[in-house]
Amino acid sequence: MPKRRKEMPEEPAQEAPQEQAQAVVQAVAEATRMPGDEPPEKKWAPRTQAVTDNMAKTKFHFDHERHRALIEFGEGKPSDEVRTALKDGGFRWDRDEKKWEMPVQYTTREQDRVHALHVFNQVSAMIRQEKGIPAQQGIPI
Repeated sequence: MPKRRKEMPEEPAQEAPQEQAQAVVQAVAEATRMPGDEPPEKKWAPRTQAVTDNMAKTKFHFDHERHRALIEFGEGKPSDEVRTALKDGGFRWDRDEKKWEMPVQYTTREQDRVHALHVFNQVSAMIRQEKGIPAQQGIPI
């Protein structure tokens, strides 16, 4: 009996060289990041917190777009002791916006916010004492 020949499966039709080159270029383009393809930066929460002390005429809030805590004074320049407390607390004067600011880092944002709020409360208490206004009563937690 004659031996049977094993039939080989047909090879798929090969693409033209130009089509192969286009496929390679497309694969490389998909695998390569281009400028502007970077992952988006981490978003900060769009919430706002503003704390005011109407008697001391001070306002505290966060600027989430520029990542900083701000303290504003309603009546002119604060005393030397208050400015020293602000500087010791990490705040610096922003000439353009006429506010005291402290940078808030993304990795330590919660600690920075708590610290900034603590400095604000300390400064407000100092201003109240300078003006002879009774201390603000806190809410028991």
